Amino acid sequence: MKKLIFILMVGGLLAQEESQIIKNKYQITASTTLENLAIDEKSERELIGGVLLTGSGVLFSLPLFIPGDLTGVPVAGVIVGGIGILVLLIKDKVEKQYDSIKDIDNEDEKEELAYNHLVYLADKAKRERQYKIATHGAISAYSLIHGTEKRDEWRNEQNSNSSLYNGLLNGAIALYHYKVLSKEEKALENFRIQP
Repeated sequence: MKKLIFILMVGGLLAQEESQIIKNKYQITASTTLENLAIDEKSERELIGGVLLTGSGVLFSLPLFIPGDLTGVPVAGVIVGGIGILVLLIKDKVEKQYDSIKDIDNEDEKEELAYNHLVYLADKAKRERQYKIATHGAISAYSLIHGTEKRDEWRNEQNSNSSLYNGLLNGAIALYHYKVLSKEEKALENFRIQP
């Protein structure tokens, strides 16, 4: 009977260790999470930069197709193209954070720094989201309250409901930022809740 209990205990320990190995084998690391965030930011940055450069090309070509005085259009094309080039060249904070840890050989140090960077980025994104909630909420409240006072004066005007629409739009944006977490916050939350 004692041998049977001993065999069952040893078998249970071996099974537990094997399941622990399998669990750790598929666990996502902090550096992988940070790397995925950096890849997402880089692709967004390249997309926005490409769109801006395409827009500058369109602005440069407009004087060729549309007759008339379009002297300011090439200047606008230069400005939009310059912004597009800057967007393509300047790395985002997430990319810089990942670049700072990707060459570290010590895995424990690398994971600790990656986790610290994730926490920092999530905290920064949360503060930015809260600022957006406060700003859009305040604009919404002002537009709705001030708009109702002015609506009686604007009764005959065509844009009498513009402050109402502005208030509703900013209220919806504030609600969106309240409900939807940023990518950095989601990444940290998913990293923390994994088994």
